[in-house]
Amino acid sequence: MSAICDRNQREMLIHTTDGLPCAFYVDEYRQNGYPWHWHDEMEFAYIEEGELEIGINQRKIRLSCGEGILINTGVLHSYRHTGKSRCHMPNLLFHPTLLYGTEGSIFQKKYIEPLVESPDISYIVFKTDTPWQKLILEKFRLCCQLCADQEYGYELLLRNALSEIVLQIRLKISIPEHKKSGNNSPETIRMRKMLDYVQQNFAEELTVSQIAEAAFVSKRECLRNFRSMLHQSPMQYVKEWRVEQSKKLLAETSFSIAEIGERCGFHSQSYFTQKFKEYTGQTPGEYRKTIGKMTYNN
Repeated sequence: MSAICDRNQREMLIHTTDGLPCAFYVDEYRQNGYPWHWHDEMEFAYIEEGELEIGINQRKIRLSCGEGILINTGVLHSYRHTGKSRCHMPNLLFHPTLLYGTEGSIFQKKYIEPLVESPDISYIVFKTDTPWQKLILEKFRLCCQLCADQEYGYELLLRNALSEIVLQIRLKISIPEHKKSGNNSPETIRMRKMLDYVQQNFAEELTVSQIAEAAFVSKRECLRNFRSMLHQSPMQYVKEWRVEQSKKLLAETSFSIAEIGERCGFHSQSYFTQKFKEYTGQTPGEYRKTIGKMTYNN
């Protein structure tokens, strides 16, 4: 399969492919992960090799080879590699409009909206030992192959396969009609605002007070929200996000290490190197060489 990796500000992007409201990625994790983020698209991920820990809201879900997960729209989540061998994870982000089309259509009201807006469904894990879940995993692998090959008509086949997945979910999982609030608790909304602020301003000097102001909360409440929801401090998140963005620049540009550190909010090369190694286990130079070898070998 072809791969599009190392996404920048994933939750801030509109995920489309030539006008199709979805995007296909193949992520590879080796003793690393991806920081907390959220997006308006639904995300389906499948562990093709290795294992991965997924943080969702205040839970930790560990997925092994052959298992998959559907993450609902607007849900805070993160990825962390936990195994000894690499983790290979194809994933597809698609906006619900791909399936229901016109606003107010029966497809939206009857099938998609109850699923997307259910406060009880932040995510669904799929395993091969349950027949209907195994069928959904097979359908998702078909979706991945369609996106990789992109033969004429794949868009229609992709929409059909995703529609079949949603139908199976609606047939197998009961969703109370009266419970529709989505993943929009006041605490979650505040956290989204604070994460958005960090992701848009990570290259600048940031303080906890500035991050708190983005959600109109006190510094104390900001610290509490980060601890209770993400299990880290605001400044730990800032450093983690900066490192993640620097990885993209190391992989895709010829900027010097000092310039990359500066562009990502590290105003000292030695401090950048220290934090980068703390989060990745490699220096920026070592990481760039590793990525170069992986690209060449692929």
